Amino acid sequence: MSYRFAFEPLIAKPEEHPNLVISYDENVIIIRDGFPKSVRHWLVIPRDNKVSRLDPIVALANANNYAMLKPYVEKAKRMITQELQDQYGGDWLNFVRCGVHVVPSLANLHIHVILQDFNSNRMKHKKHYNSFTTPFFVPFEDFDPSPSRKTLLKNDSNYKKKKLQHLLRTKVSRKYDSDSDYDLEGEMHENTHEELLESLNEETQHVDPASQTILQVKAGSESGPLPYLEIALSERELMVKTSPMKCTYCLKSFSDNFKALKSHLLEEFISRYNQIS
Repeated sequence: MSYRFAFEPLIAKPEEHPNLVISYDENVIIIRDGFPKSVRHWLVIPRDNKVSRLDPIVALANANNYAMLKPYVEKAKRMITQELQDQYGGDWLNFVRCGVHVVPSLANLHIHVILQDFNSNRMKHKKHYNSFTTPFFVPFEDFDPSPSRKTLLKNDSNYKKKKLQHLLRTKVSRKYDSDSDYDLEGEMHENTHEELLESLNEETQHVDPASQTILQVKAGSESGPLPYLEIALSERELMVKTSPMKCTYCLKSFSDNFKALKSHLLEEFISRYNQIS
C-alpha cells in the first residue's frame, strides 16, 4: 500500500495498533503522529471515507463535519494538556494548536493537535517548521461555522463560490513533500478538478455523495466560514519555503538559520519547564 494511504489500516482496525492509537470509536481515531514534530503531536482522523477522503479545506468547511469532529479535537487537546500538567505542572492549554495543512501529505483527512514547542528530532528543516507556523497551517477554529465567525465573512454566496473555485484550481496537480517524513504528493483524492467545480453548481441535480457534500458546503445554507481563502494557495506554499522562521515562544526571527532555531527552541523549552516545575 502506498504511504499516501498509511492511515487506512489504523482507520479500519485501530485495535490492532495500540502503539499508535490513543483513542477510537465508530466515528474517529486519535493517534500519535508517527513522525512527531513536537513533544506532543497527535492526529484526529475521521473513519467515514466520505469525509476522510475529502480535501481538508472542503471537509472542514462543512458545518456538519466540523460539528462532528470538534469534540474529538477538543478531547485530544485536553488529553495532551493533562499529560503535560501531570508531567511538568503548569498550564499548557494555550500552547497547543489544532489545524490542517492546506496541502496534506497523506490521503486521509487528519487534524494536527500539536504542542508549539517543536522540540523534536523529527523537526528536521525549515519547511517542516514553517508548515506549522505560517498560514500553510490552517487553525481548526477558523472553520467554526458559529454566527460570531460568520460575521467575519461576506454573505454573498457567489463570493464564497468564486473563492473556492480559485482555491480548487490552484490545488490541482500541486505537490508538497516537506510537511512530513513521508515525502508524498498532495494531490486531490476522489474527484477530478472538473467534478469539483461541477459540484459547486447550484443547479446540479445528479452528483455522487462526495460531490453532494461539497455542494452543500459551498453553495448551500450549511456553508461555514472561509477566511483562509483570502490567502491564495500559491502564497501559502511560498510562505513555507521563503518566510523567515520565528520562535513560537518569543517571536524572535532566525531567518533561514534552522540550526540556531533548534538550539533556541530547546533552550526555551528547558526554561519553560524550569519555570513551571
